[in-house]
Amino acid sequence: NFIYTPISSAGTTFTWTRNVIPGISNAFGSGNTDINEVLINTSSTTVPVTYIISMTTGASCTSTASIVVNVDPVPDAATTVTGDQTICDGSSGNVYTVASIPNATSYLWTLPNSSTVSTETNTITINYLAGEVPGNLSVHGVNSCGDGAESANYPITIIPPPTLSSSLTPPDVCSLQPFSYSATSSVSGATFLWIRNTVAGISESAATGTNDIAETLENITSSFIDVIYTYKITTPEGCENTQNVTVTVN
Repeated sequence: NFIYTPISSAGTTFTWTRNVIPGISNAFGSGNTDINEVLINTSSTTVPVTYIISMTTGASCTSTASIVVNVDPVPDAATTVTGDQTICDGSSGNVYTVASIPNATSYLWTLPNSSTVSTETNTITINYLAGEVPGNLSVHGVNSCGDGAESANYPITIIPPPTLSSSLTPPDVCSLQPFSYSATSSVSGATFLWIRNTVAGISESAATGTNDIAETLENITSSFIDVIYTYKITTPEGCENTQNVTVTVN
């Protein structure tokens, strides 16, 4: 609100008028008490508004005075957000941008988890936590006069970590018996890379491969030995996860 209380000599009465001003949406205004108005600037620049105050003394003497108040605009409406919309669970360093908003001194972002973050520039970097849920990203400009219009919602999809749907503990195998393992995942199009380090008591050196495992392992001890294959599973979007498959060699 713009509030103004005229003060003059005792017994003086006041009336005021305000004409229609280009860039200010308020209709003509007038009154005979304090000025108390909400002035709406529909432009993108500061608009001066003039009030004419008429004063009448107790002796019926009259005079006029003018006061000018500068009405600053709220920020313009935010445009569309840009940045990655398909995100791997737990990924960091995701950068989003909106075009600079005229008259904004800061930017208030609403994240997919409904929390808000204020930035001084038109860019935000988001680090998504593991287990984040999908949602919408939006932003609006802020200044001392208020908030600008919100951008359109920008949908963010979170890709959960891919996992093996095949067993992580396949049946034991005997020494020098072929070990075969077929890797599967519930994620369509997932790819698989595996690595087996050198294991004490197993004569074979370290090995790597893609997709399925087909090896013959020799246990040169008299004890059962667990052999761990570490799988890296990758989704078509490039999201990765690792899981261990453990087979006991008798």
